Amino acid sequence: MGHRKPRGRKHMIELGPDGVAVNNLKLPDTKPEIELVVAKGWAGAIDAKEPGVFDIATLEQLPEENHDFIIRTCEGKHKYLQLAEFIGDPNFHGDYESASKQHGASELLSQVLLLIEKKAKHYGDTKDVVLLIYTTDF
Repeated sequence: MGHRKPRGRKHMIELGPDGVAVNNLKLPDTKPEIELVVAKGWAGAIDAKEPGVFDIATLEQLPEENHDFIIRTCEGKHKYLQLAEFIGDPNFHGDYESASKQHGASELLSQVLLLIEKKAKHYGDTKDVVLLIYTTDF
């Protein structure tokens, strides 16, 4: 089994026309459950803030070793949602507690770009995949 997914009390920071809101978020215990919380949060936010971008009718979690979710739109189209956890520490080796939490902006940008490149190589050049990068213990 891989590294333990962190869980516990986390915060989602939301910027909006009324200012900044900090929402407490308790993460579940397993990777599929964590990904479901992240995906549903994203789907609700994207539909609320960008109506018409996806017009999500359903969000279905797929089995491991596949895309993470399939998004079905109200128009009957579909896209795949692929989640990628962002750690931020280039020296991360499975121990969240000892991972560095201090990084410069250019270092973080480099790590995000590496993650995007890795996913792009794996899934190829397709417009059918939406990449959602999230953090759980950063």
